[in-house]
Amino acid sequence: PVSYEYSHDEATATTTQHKKGGQHLFVGISSRTNYEGAEYLQQIFQNVQVIPVELDGGKDALHLKSAVTHIDDKTLLVPEGHLGDGLYETMKLDERGYMVIRLPDIAGCNVVSVNQQVLVQPISCVKTRDILEMEVEKRMMKLKYID
Repeated sequence: PVSYEYSHDEATATTTQHKKGGQHLFVGISSRTNYEGAEYLQQIFQNVQVIPVELDGGKDALHLKSAVTHIDDKTLLVPEGHLGDGLYETMKLDERGYMVIRLPDIAGCNVVSVNQQVLVQPISCVKTRDILEMEVEKRMMKLKYID
């Protein structure tokens, strides 16, 4: 992902770009990023579609990036449950052509994918760990646990 920060007058933005050929910039709307900031990002990044995504008050996830992240150009990790269901629907991931892997533990969704490696914090949920390991291996990538 590529991260950006911006603040000007009433517009504030902190965002992460999820890549599907660089077509989409999902912007988590929260106390740190508002709709004016998302609109400003659309002015800057005219070649991508900027998509504001409300985070339901940040109760379950502080940042969009900690709940939904990509492991490759077309695959996103999304948590199971109420938060994940809402994000999946709001982000219209099927309509936008993403493959989605649902994980039981939101901590497993908070990864960094770089140079064919997926970096993740140690995961206590065995089912999440098994799914993540299998999906990363399928893509001939390496999973690396980082403390």
